[in-house]
Amino acid sequence: MSFLKISFAICAIHIFCQQSAWSQKIYPTDYFQSPLNIPLSISGSFGELRSNHFHSGLDIKTQGQTGLPVYAVADGFVARIKVEVFGYGKALYISHPNGYTSVYAHLNSYAPAIEAYVKKNQYDKQSYGVELFPDADFLPVKKGDVIAYSGNTGGSGGPHLHFEIRSTGSEKPINPVFFGLDIADAKPPIVDGVYLYPATEDSRVGGSRQKRQLVFQTQRQGFVRTEPISASGSIYVGFSAYDRFDLSYNKNGIYQVHSYVNGLKNFGYRLETFSFGETRYLNALIDYAEYRNSYKRIQKLYKSPFNFLTIYEDENQNGIIELRDSLDYLVRLVISDSKQNETIVEIPIRGKEKANDTLQEAPNPEFLVQPNKTFDFSQDGVSVHFDKWSFYEPFQFHFERIDSLTVHIHNESVPVHKNYDLSFDMSGYTSEILQKMYIAEIDDGKPFFNRTTVSDGKLSTRVRYLGTYKVMADNKPPKVYPINFKEGQWLSNFRYLKVHISDEDSGIDSFRATIDNQWVLFEYEYKNNTLTFDFTDIELPQTEHGKHILNIEVKDNIGNTTIFESEFFRK
Repeated sequence: MSFLKISFAICAIHIFCQQSAWSQKIYPTDYFQSPLNIPLSISGSFGELRSNHFHSGLDIKTQGQTGLPVYAVADGFVARIKVEVFGYGKALYISHPNGYTSVYAHLNSYAPAIEAYVKKNQYDKQSYGVELFPDADFLPVKKGDVIAYSGNTGGSGGPHLHFEIRSTGSEKPINPVFFGLDIADAKPPIVDGVYLYPATEDSRVGGSRQKRQLVFQTQRQGFVRTEPISASGSIYVGFSAYDRFDLSYNKNGIYQVHSYVNGLKNFGYRLETFSFGETRYLNALIDYAEYRNSYKRIQKLYKSPFNFLTIYEDENQNGIIELRDSLDYLVRLVISDSKQNETIVEIPIRGKEKANDTLQEAPNPEFLVQPNKTFDFSQDGVSVHFDKWSFYEPFQFHFERIDSLTVHIHNESVPVHKNYDLSFDMSGYTSEILQKMYIAEIDDGKPFFNRTTVSDGKLSTRVRYLGTYKVMADNKPPKVYPINFKEGQWLSNFRYLKVHISDEDSGIDSFRATIDNQWVLFEYEYKNNTLTFDFTDIELPQTEHGKHILNIEVKDNIGNTTIFESEFFRK
């Protein structure tokens, strides 16, 4: 039997064992119903790679509209309700007696009893944003009850329902596909990039120290073979791929990948579950430098030494492939979706002798950042402090003072796991001027506000990216103006009041609205800079001639304030 046939046979045994392992984790498949009464079309899969995090649920399309009924997927009780401007927007959490919690996010509104409870708390707290934990017997639900209506609130990029199933005890999200939801998927993942990376200074791929994108052909659905390539030393593989469900054309994430070298398993991970505390380790899973440069997410089959993500299947394997001169290697990737559809990638590699022309510059220990140690740096009035475990690999720190108010902190292509301290000595400025200043991150030429404190002539903030930072000032108050009404207008037939608020510098921090000196709830939609009041929320007091006074106070993040006041009539 030939070498390749033996390799394929061994690989087939590994694949069979892996497929059998899928069935060892038992989840109830007949307990939960669908949260929507429409065919489930998925725009975002569980574990999908997002900006700085793994997607923790399914994004279910709502036919391009808001207001579809959302159903309780099983008996239980409303355990948590959260309303926020960003993030999940309006969200609902239902605890079920089988040990799981279902989560429904980006909602437009809640079912009447839940909506009344939320509104009462918002008025009691005089706050749009609330987080509530009702007693277990206060808001019970039955399977199939309408609990909410789909929407586009929070950080949603369009109308859809974000749906999760979590373990109630650990609060870890689990791939909802495993719970028997009827989601059609017969298509294998599609590979759109295969890469080889040198892992050390004396390693080469195709004679180069840089990663190499391999030319490949899709020989049939579910099978890809790359061009043969020569390499030396220690290398690892990277790939980019996506999956499509049958009823949608969106490019979704994959579920699982395993790699084999000459038939022996080399590496693997799967996105079945994870904890929210580890989700930022996504930046160690991908080629972060490539992502910052091109927004392309290449998944690395290599585990960085300080990457503590738990999705990897064997802690003793880091994905490195050690090559020997004149030997042939066949690397095989098995990339799967959650419905066990597979695409196989074959990479033929010819081992070459290690390069001997490597001249590695000795690191300067004063500027060497070690992930398992704290690191402090101070120069030209700028100070930086990194906590332990802020990085995934060691690197030589660089700093550049661009001008008196702008600095470049190392390189934005290096991912940061924890927020770090950044401060500017501004002792030459008066306290009054400093109160209007803040530290902004400059990304693609655009400034982004960071909450900044002033103390002893210093501006200080905590940031989570390396790159360019600049001290800026904000002396402009927010803009506030009416959208659907005018001063002195009769509004008896109106249901909503809509007001525009925006701030072009530091951004909106807070707002407060009253009608006739009584606090009223305005919902803030930051995506279109709109505040909206629903007249059905409260009964306005009877006044002479039906005259009412609307007052809205809006503050930006620096404290600049605009007060908008308007008179209207309503009976």
